[in-house]
Amino acid sequence: MTKADLVEQVAGVIGQRVTKRDCGLVADAFLDAVQDTLARGDHIEIRGFGTFKVRHRKARTARNPRTGETVEVPPRVAPVFKPSIHFRSRIGPWNPGRRQDREQRRLQRSVVQPLRQRPREARRGRPPPCSRSPCC
Repeated sequence: MTKADLVEQVAGVIGQRVTKRDCGLVADAFLDAVQDTLARGDHIEIRGFGTFKVRHRKARTARNPRTGETVEVPPRVAPVFKPSIHFRSRIGPWNPGRRQDREQRRLQRSVVQPLRQRPREARRGRPPPCSRSPCC
């Protein structure tokens, strides 16, 4: 969706009371306000929608994947948007990320692990029974 599509959709929802040109001015003013606020280093919190923040990235050493040589990446400032819980729930089921991945791996291990387990004697630290001699 482009800004023009957004302006058209908002103008359609509002109806005859506001023109597309006025909606475009409001959209431009909103985006300018977000950019100015983030440029000052402040954050914007819109309840039920999300938070716009500025994240300070530290300098780091990276590697060029093509040549393999190390490259120094300077510190930088990056704009970040974090959606609210209401926003995420409206889009679809919330994925808590690493926690869910960890639980899925644990569940997979509990299903797959018994198939790969060694004999009981080997698990207790005893040598496995010898199948060639009757001594065991």
